[in-house]
Amino acid sequence: MGMEFYEHKKYYIFFIFSVFLVFGYAWIGAPAQQKDIINFYFMYFGVPFLFLFLIDLFTEKQFEDIQTTTIDEPHEHLEWLSPKIQILVGIAFGALIFWKIAVTGSAFVDTIRFGIFEGVWGNALLSALVGVIEDWVFFGAVFPSVLSFTNKRFQNVVFAFLLAAAVATASFTSYHNWRYGFSETAMLSVAVFSIINCIVVYATQSLIISDAFHAFNNAAVTLGFAKRIALAVVL
Repeated sequence: MGMEFYEHKKYYIFFIFSVFLVFGYAWIGAPAQQKDIINFYFMYFGVPFLFLFLIDLFTEKQFEDIQTTTIDEPHEHLEWLSPKIQILVGIAFGALIFWKIAVTGSAFVDTIRFGIFEGVWGNALLSALVGVIEDWVFFGAVFPSVLSFTNKRFQNVVFAFLLAAAVATASFTSYHNWRYGFSETAMLSVAVFSIINCIVVYATQSLIISDAFHAFNNAAVTLGFAKRIALAVVL
């Protein structure tokens, strides 16, 4: 996963700062407990990813073991999968996930529920963007960095992918285990969700579809459609 400046990356940079602005606005009117949650995601997830992303982007490989993914150039055999098409695919599959959660009452991943805005949609947006911030860390930084580091040393992309996916999934699952409890079924669902995202991010070289998956899942949970966290099979 190279970090050469791909034209569409500038749009994701704008998106990153837009997410920061949304949470900054929400922070102003949030009660103390909700402010602590926003501070947590800013200080431990958002700011560290932005720092790593900027190092990766502007240091011309002085820190070559740091790799991040936002929107990068697709693999040669997937050149047709442009960012615009990825957005459409992400929305389509995200909407399908949303519908399946509403029908089955089962979501892939639990999420933080906000109560900052009077209406449900503003709070659902915050929960959706929490999923995006988590994607930055686990699939935009941990996964590509381990993949690049391992591939450079072993020159085996299959092994590198498997190890990177395992590390990202272990990290992602452990984080949700710590925050949401010890349900084995829920943890299995979170792990499957992570593996799917690793495959998608590697194939597309971007976070677009992964962000859509996570955002639609979290929005559905916040809106009350999910009664449990379990293996939410899409098809």
